[in-house]
Amino acid sequence: MPITDTVFYPFEGLQEVVGESHYHSGIHRVVSAWKTMGTADVPILAILRPEPFNPFDAHAVRVDLRFGDVTETCGHIPAYLAVGWGQGLRPHLDAGRQPVAHASVFGGTLEKPDYGVWLSSERALRRPRFRT
Repeated sequence: MPITDTVFYPFEGLQEVVGESHYHSGIHRVVSAWKTMGTADVPILAILRPEPFNPFDAHAVRVDLRFGDVTETCGHIPAYLAVGWGQGLRPHLDAGRQPVAHASVFGGTLEKPDYGVWLSSERALRRPRFRT
């Protein structure tokens, strides 16, 4: 079924994204677009996508960051949670709804050059900062 709507995926607390070091350039593009916009009122969204053909884990759930017209992969839900998350995402996708979450991006500064991404079902924890 084609995706015609989005839905905030319900989960409690915060969820760490793993593997961000493989996607540094993409994360930087999203954060740069966010910074160019210059507002904390517009959140960065995380798009949750099952990856049944992932060569490392058939249960993998990819996380893409989206801000405006910029969408980039930032990592994955940890493997030990992926089966449950994948099962939870499936009914939404089958109904034509793309599951999303709020994303908070940390790092990308001179003091902490690596990025970290956390997901929440609530508004973003704080604005991302990036290296100047």
